[in-house]
Order: sequence, then structure tokens, then C-alpha cells
Amino acid sequence: IIDEFPKIKIIFILRDPVTRAYSHYKMSKWRGFETTEFIESLELERNRLENPKEYYKGYKTKTKGHFEKNHYGYIYRGLYYELLKFLKENMKDDNFKIILFEDLIDNLDEISNSICDFLNIPHFEYKLDKSKSNESRVLRFKWINSVIKKSFFSKLIKAFISQRTRRRIKRSINKINSKKSISKNELTQD
Repeated sequence: IIDEFPKIKIIFILRDPVTRAYSHYKMSKWRGFETTEFIESLELERNRLENPKEYYKGYKTKTKGHFEKNHYGYIYRGLYYELLKFLKENMKDDNFKIILFEDLIDNLDEISNSICDFLNIPHFEYKLDKSKSNESRVLRFKWINSVIKKSFFSKLIKAFISQRTRRRIKRSINKINSKKSISKNELTQD
């Protein structure tokens, strides 16, 4: 990308690696990929990344690394150093911007204006509910999630409904079958 578009601007948002890992874990659990407790999932991560077929029966991917990093890369995806080093070595400083996720949430107006400045576009007003950001959700009924993902019914649906329509249906069912997580600070220092 850098070779083809040398003037490209990249915005990289970094999230605290610990809270990112836990949020990722809760998302994987909600989606039905994660079945272990948080600490155990961290202990299993390296082996899961190296041997994904052993940990998920429905493993199918064209690109090795994509599935397992998206669903089990809790620590891995928070290791920002290599990517930041690559950006620093291969791009001009004024072509990439690093933003901390927590700063974005806490200072939305200021950070949004700095992004506009970085992109050389005018500042604008927006109306966002600043009280919500990346809210975590929990399943109401796990069996519904199993029916959507792993049942004979899901295989039958695949045969007759387009992928786009299936995604919409799945999103709608997931929205109905989930509720906002009550506890925000489930991760303790223990």
C-alpha cells in the first residue's frame, strides 16, 4: 500500500492492551468461539494460534492466521510494537497518526479535530452519544447461538439464502438474543 500510495495517511488507534484483550475475550465468548475462562484462554492462546483446528471444529479459512487471530489472539493483537516500528521506518511522520483509544473516548471533540487537521479537512459538528463506546454484550440464551452457528438448520439456511441476507438475519438475531453487560469492570487485579 505504501509503495502504491506514498501520500496515504494512516490513523492507528491503540487501545490499552489489557482492556483490549479482555474486551476481545468477551466478544469471542459472546460469539460462541470461546468456551474457557479468561486466564485459561490466555494460557491457551499460543497453542490456539499455532493449531487452530484442534480448538475449533468448524475451522475454515483461506488465509492461515486470520480466523485464529480474530477469535483467540487476545494478547497477540495487542502487541503493537512491530507494526508501529514498520510505520516509523517506512512512512513519513506526517503520514501516520497514532491515537490512544482511551483519549478518543475521553476527549472526543479534541481528538476528532486533530484527525480533521491531520487529514486536512474542515472541522465539523457531529451528534454522538458520548456515553456509549464499544459496549460489551452477553448472550441471553446460548442455545440460540448454537442453532445459528452449528446446527443442521444453519446448514439448510446456507443452501437457500445468500450470504448477505444470512449476515443480516444473524445480526438481527444476535441483537435480540443479547443484552448489555451489566458489569463494566469484571476484570480485577487478582
